[in-house]
Amino acid sequence: MFYEEKCTLCGECLMQCPYLAYPEDKAKEEFKKLINGEPSPVTSDCITCVACNMICPEGANPFDLINIRQEETGTFQFGKRFLKMFDMGTKMPSKIIKGEPDKPVMSLCLFGDMLPGVFEGKLYDGLKIGDITLQFSLSPLD
Repeated sequence: MFYEEKCTLCGECLMQCPYLAYPEDKAKEEFKKLINGEPSPVTSDCITCVACNMICPEGANPFDLINIRQEETGTFQFGKRFLKMFDMGTKMPSKIIKGEPDKPVMSLCLFGDMLPGVFEGKLYDGLKIGDITLQFSLSPLD
């Protein structure tokens, strides 16, 4: 849930976003547009990593508002090929990757290679990241 009363329009969520990394003025302007229900490139450029919720110094949950605006505008849509890949990925055998029990871990499933550079930066320091490397052609999905 987005807490508008907590949001100070500081722009940190969009400035520190590992994908968008807007300059301060643009971050503030675009988030104000989101609050006002105005069109913003954030809805189509956001990759839904939810890092903004962890970055927000006020705990306003900015991703929740971004997600609402994405649904309202239909600007974030998965293509048929992506959905077929996702369905196929849920049916693939998995394995356990051993790590350190006291350290954080994130499974990117089969999406690791699709999002190069997204999971880099201070938010992900010390994080064990696992993914699946596909060993076959995806061309039959077309």
